[in-house]
Amino acid sequence: MARSYGATGLREANRVVYRQLKHSTARATEEWTVPGLGGTVSGLAEKYRRIKLESPGLEPKAIFEFLSNRPVRDSVLPAIRVLAVGGELGDYAHEVKFLEQYAGFSDDADGEAGFFNQLQVDPTAHGLLRLERLFRLDLAGFLPGAPDVQRIDVRHAHSRQTSRRRNRARFPHITTDQDGTSMHTLFVSP
Repeated sequence: MARSYGATGLREANRVVYRQLKHSTARATEEWTVPGLGGTVSGLAEKYRRIKLESPGLEPKAIFEFLSNRPVRDSVLPAIRVLAVGGELGDYAHEVKFLEQYAGFSDDADGEAGFFNQLQVDPTAHGLLRLERLFRLDLAGFLPGAPDVQRIDVRHAHSRQTSRRRNRARFPHITTDQDGTSMHTLFVSP
């Protein structure tokens, strides 16, 4: 997935974020390791090389993000940092070696450093699911008679939106708030 800021093309945009989203319900607590990220690193590195080849000088505008609901092993981020800015391999030599192989910049040290400098792996994204659950529990405490708040799935949201459009067409004089609730139902008289 790519998102442009400032314009639609890389040349005109302020920046373009290429985002790889990975979601797992079966392995939500399993850490991402370097081998697990291998395919993603290969694909994003290929995109970086294409940008560098086809639009030289614009590669600093490209940001590559990896987001997942799974945690990232502690050794992954320091290994990426070593490849981005250099430094001692230390305890991360194994991870660095495999990241180099997956990225495939064999004879292009500047390209490799540039890519890993633009690669962002968010180690906190896995906490969003937990935060969402906590938010829903907190919200449920404010709703009268609601022991829990259920997930709103896409079909429900779509059917609500469709119903809202139909109701607006049939009853243009009744105003509704954003979620389609009639103002009459919000202020029920005793």
